[in-house]
Amino acid sequence: MDAFCRQFCSGQLDLPETLRPDVGDNFYATVFASVGDADRSFRDVELDAFAREVVALRLELFGLALTHQLGWQRASHSLQELSVTRDFLFERGEERLWSIMGDYNRAIADAAMRTTHRRIDRGRLLISLRLELFERWPASLVPQECVARYANRYDTLRCWLQGQALIHLMRMQSMVSLFSDEAVQRVSNVRFRQPSLVPIS
Repeated sequence: MDAFCRQFCSGQLDLPETLRPDVGDNFYATVFASVGDADRSFRDVELDAFAREVVALRLELFGLALTHQLGWQRASHSLQELSVTRDFLFERGEERLWSIMGDYNRAIADAAMRTTHRRIDRGRLLISLRLELFERWPASLVPQECVARYANRYDTLRCWLQGQALIHLMRMQSMVSLFSDEAVQRVSNVRFRQPSLVPIS
């Protein structure tokens, strides 16, 4: 798990070093150009700012997908992913990316809360869950911010499949600042069909 996570993180961080508008096959430059074609106001955005947000988002979504795939019963693996990612970013002097990831982590948790019809019950459940996790995984074993971010991923699969998590991510101030008001409004108006959930083995 350690080597796997470090390899993924390294692949994300090393890409921006080669960013050049004339490199058509570069992921960030290609996406940047495509968005600029769709929304001309986006062309005023700095490429570095765009890349930084996308890298942080990709790292957080990687961890979210891994947590969904592993299931809630394998907490140690997800906590290891979070700890390794945090250590890797700090070793590379990328504390800012870790901080931005936290913003996306909380946005997805907020989406899960807003899409439930029983918010009070969910709130009580999350408080109980956090207390249990912090007791089971003390600071001597796992950085507590990693435990908190893991708790934020609880029961987020449905809101992700429904598309609500995506809308919340796009409404974040860091993302809103990249796009025009019209573009953000278009995303906010998107409606997703609710898919049938298939248990992850």
